[in-house]
Amino acid sequence: MNNFSETSIPQIWGKNPIFAAVKQTKTTEVRLSDGAVWKMGVQPPFGSISNPDYLKGFDIRHAEVIFKLLAFYRENDIDFNHKVDISYYKLLKIIGWERCGKNLNTLKEILGDLSNIWTQIIINDNHYIKFQVLSAEEVGYIHNQDNSKLRYIQFAPTFLEFLGDIENFFSIRLDIFNSLSSGIAKAIYLYLPSRALKNTEKSPFKITLTNLYRQINITIPVYKSDRLKKMTQHKRPIINQLDHALINYNKKLRDCKIINLTIVGA
Repeated sequence: MNNFSETSIPQIWGKNPIFAAVKQTKTTEVRLSDGAVWKMGVQPPFGSISNPDYLKGFDIRHAEVIFKLLAFYRENDIDFNHKVDISYYKLLKIIGWERCGKNLNTLKEILGDLSNIWTQIIINDNHYIKFQVLSAEEVGYIHNQDNSKLRYIQFAPTFLEFLGDIENFFSIRLDIFNSLSSGIAKAIYLYLPSRALKNTEKSPFKITLTNLYRQINITIPVYKSDRLKKMTQHKRPIINQLDHALINYNKKLRDCKIINLTIVGA
């Protein structure tokens, strides 16, 4: 159930750094390649909220849950508009997370975000749409909420409309995505394919570390040495994990390296 090796995601999610590499604390805004703007963590269409937990953008953890759910729906030939009867622990298994209290709490936090945070697509100066990503239902007992159970989960209709035509999707390797060691590595892996797919060894893609860190919404180190260190430290440096990483069954990131604080690859 948790061994999905590949899933399709909207091309626009690969062309734009939708999901930040680290947890966010405020509203985020991303300009999409079609000219629209996606704001995450906005006020709801009715009333207003002051809880900062719901006035923040999504990060790579939210992306992981969404990707695994999309893969689960497709693998089981389930209509995306349908409710799925599912428990917390079954959902942990689908995502591929170990069954433990810490992961359960993280899952509940992410589901809470996806079902409570309002997002807004600004299509032009005069037109916008507000929606949430998921809806869900939990049942339990007032005096024993630790044993509460997830009854169902469902993608919000407007979110599905936003995903667009399935023809505008491209595939990523979930097994490679899962194997990456950090949110930063996963955010970069999601962001680079659209740049690499059309490049060759003779014409590699290039992006400076400063621009890359800005794109994936992480703090840019002041010193050049620290910018480089973020990609090259630890036993499994991020740059090594990305080098020759499969994007899908037909393409891999080739010769991914850092030259003069610029990532170069084909």
